[in-house]
Amino acid sequence: MKSVLHVGLDHAAPVPLHTDIRSGQFEGFEVDLLQCIAQKLNCHLEYKIILWKDILEKLEQKEVDIVCSAVTVTESRKKVLGFTNSYLDFHLGVVSRKDGLLDSIEKLSQKKAGVRIATEAEDYIRQYLNPLSVYTSDSNDDLYTQLQEGAFDYLVDDTSIAGAFVEKHPTLSVSFILPDTESSYAIALQKDNHPLKDTINTILDELKQNGIYDTMYQRWFQNILL
Repeated sequence: MKSVLHVGLDHAAPVPLHTDIRSGQFEGFEVDLLQCIAQKLNCHLEYKIILWKDILEKLEQKEVDIVCSAVTVTESRKKVLGFTNSYLDFHLGVVSRKDGLLDSIEKLSQKKAGVRIATEAEDYIRQYLNPLSVYTSDSNDDLYTQLQEGAFDYLVDDTSIAGAFVEKHPTLSVSFILPDTESSYAIALQKDNHPLKDTINTILDELKQNGIYDTMYQRWFQNILL
């Protein structure tokens, strides 16, 4: 195994998976997870911040070794990338302002929507929700701030991320979970890197068996409905 593992990070930190490494307080569920993996691999982690819309392409081009930054496993992505076993299950959720609560899927049609660009949430909105318009952003902070200020009516996001951001924006609420949106995060890596994938899978199994995974999960997600 490499003595240095190059890790791709979304430049818009998906709290509580991880905070912005540039903030000086880099922490989160994935940070704890990667530290355990690096310790087992006896390697050093070097992080590279990349725009989400480019991050998986950079991985495919081998500019980083892995991406551990709220990567949803999909069948289309599995055609070009490898994935470890999943480490977190979640859904897509609708976030709206409490003073204009949108609490059913029927209320979303012909409303203005917001979403992170190049995400599974964006695909869902465009395929199923028939919005009047779609505001896209590279930034989580921008997206939630714009919703709070009324730029659009609702946003769609992973429940794992939405739960943390509504705590920062008390006028917002995770209104409901979208149907048939069960999803999982896994560590993405090059499709042919079977040795690294197998080793990380063994480590993930150990963390779940020895209780360390449960401790990390409770620390970061105990108050979030996934």
